[in-house]
Amino acid sequence: MESTAADGAADKRSSRRSAFKGVSRSTIGDGWRAVVYQRQSLVELGYFDSEIEAARGVDKANLLFARKYHGPAPELNLPDSRLSDDGHEEECPVRV
Repeated sequence: MESTAADGAADKRSSRRSAFKGVSRSTIGDGWRAVVYQRQSLVELGYFDSEIEAARGVDKANLLFARKYHGPAPELNLPDSRLSDDGHEEECPVRV
């Protein structure tokens, strides 16, 4: 069976997907891109070396936004993601 251009495009798309919400393969370099949508705006969290680091960044950003705006507890990619009591976390990629 011959491969078509459509098959190649589908393979390329699937190689950029992640199992984690808000995480995708970077189109520039070999890193992982993390984004969240908050208050109807896209917030670019940045690029990470690993898929897990990017997922943790998404979780921490969502936790910070939920804490700041008194929203419901967000759905997390990794159940062990949490913030310290004062809401500061060195690894968190965004400030709200």
